[in-house]
Amino acid sequence: MESKKREVELNIKDLGKVLLRCWWIMLLVGVIVAVGLYLALYLTHTDEYTATVSVYVMREALVKPEGSDAAQTQGVDVSISNNIKADVLVLPFMHRVLDPVLQDAGMDVTEKNYAKLQKAISTQSKEDEHIVYISATSKDPENAKTVANLVAAETCRIFNEVLFENERYVTVLDEARTPEKPSNPISKVTVALAGLAAMLVVYLVFLILFLTDDKINDAEDVQNYLGVSTLGQIPNRRDTGKRRKGYGKYYQTYGADGKVAEAENGGKKGGAAK
Repeated sequence: MESKKREVELNIKDLGKVLLRCWWIMLLVGVIVAVGLYLALYLTHTDEYTATVSVYVMREALVKPEGSDAAQTQGVDVSISNNIKADVLVLPFMHRVLDPVLQDAGMDVTEKNYAKLQKAISTQSKEDEHIVYISATSKDPENAKTVANLVAAETCRIFNEVLFENERYVTVLDEARTPEKPSNPISKVTVALAGLAAMLVVYLVFLILFLTDDKINDAEDVQNYLGVSTLGQIPNRRDTGKRRKGYGKYYQTYGADGKVAEAENGGKKGGAAK
């Protein structure tokens, strides 16, 4: 009888069959990967704290104009504010600001310390706002607050005293406070995604093994790949055990030679008859 060529066709039933075979391995591997990654991050992770100062970029007039002059002056101030906001975002990274900050912090003014402090500073601002946020990151929360306030104060001083001849166009709106929580906590979402990715890899491995398996394993395979129906199945001794209860009952009743094995005491059925 000519056999049909096996065609690899996946359906929901096959996917479920693969899942039933490997779900416990998927779960085990996923838990191991997630726990292992969390422990690795926990042992190598160093908490960092970020303190932020908000700086208002708008002229603070000592004498407010009245009438038509007020609207004209306000328009000029807004235009200047929009132009200098980009400069406020850049100035905190320059030597002109950071060198005095290093001195105030009791550090030597060297290129190494300058680069280290420059790396700890960050600035940002929204397009429709006149507020610039100056942040400092450090392993010590108090140090982060101190550096952020020093950088913001020095930035405002340079703009107001040097560039605008004591016109207060840049003002500290809200000073930095001591941060209570780390700014770089261990991401539980990342750990969970790593565990799920490991589970998916295990499932794909079992799916590939299922697709590449060209052996006939059960009666369903005989019907699918040979195109014939089965009248019955011959139990295999290897199928006895807790997972093969039906075959197990067969071998509890019959021996290897097919004869009924009756125990003499109590009429219990046993192994193969001698």
